[in-house]
Amino acid sequence: MKIAIVQRYKLDQDGDGIYYVTEDNRKMFERNGAGLFVIDDVAKVEEAVRICSGLCVPGGIDVNPVNYGEVLNGTLYFSDWLDELDYAAIEAFHKAGKPILGICRGHQVINVFFGGSLYQDMNDHWGTWHDVNVDDDCFVRKIYDTERLHVNSYHHQAVKDIAPGFRVIARADDGTIEAMQYENIYTVQWHPEMYDPDTFIKFFLKEIFR
Repeated sequence: MKIAIVQRYKLDQDGDGIYYVTEDNRKMFERNGAGLFVIDDVAKVEEAVRICSGLCVPGGIDVNPVNYGEVLNGTLYFSDWLDELDYAAIEAFHKAGKPILGICRGHQVINVFFGGSLYQDMNDHWGTWHDVNVDDDCFVRKIYDTERLHVNSYHHQAVKDIAPGFRVIARADDGTIEAMQYENIYTVQWHPEMYDPDTFIKFFLKEIFR
């Protein structure tokens, strides 16, 4: 099985651009039997849809608030190139009806792509752990079989206005939206590749990406 993953971009201490896929994400997929096809250019999206069983839109830098009609108000760093790359991949895989998994930034950019918005600065959600309340009859409940899950938190932005049609399936105690699903799309705000990668991705490879 081959899964597409969108390459990430950030600046290093010298201001140079770094293009990457995290080692945690590579290990999560590859040690569970899935090869990765890295989308590092819009021109590769069509091939990715053709040969891959699904798409992962992983964590990364912020989304440009102009995409949801706001000015900068807490957003730290963004890349229009990365927003466009994510958008192209999300649009193509959704149109093809192939599953999409969004993680952290992926959760956020998917919401924005479909018409939602973000809180630009969540100042107490980075480098912490907290509980989330999980709805019945959703993919997170199927994975963990619990109504309350203790997860990691490495984000300073979060979903605000929910995209039309999306169902919120998990929230933190403070109301932060932690997971959603819609048609062929599944998103989480936490980082399963750092939290419980094998349990999480085995479910997707067996039940979703097939």
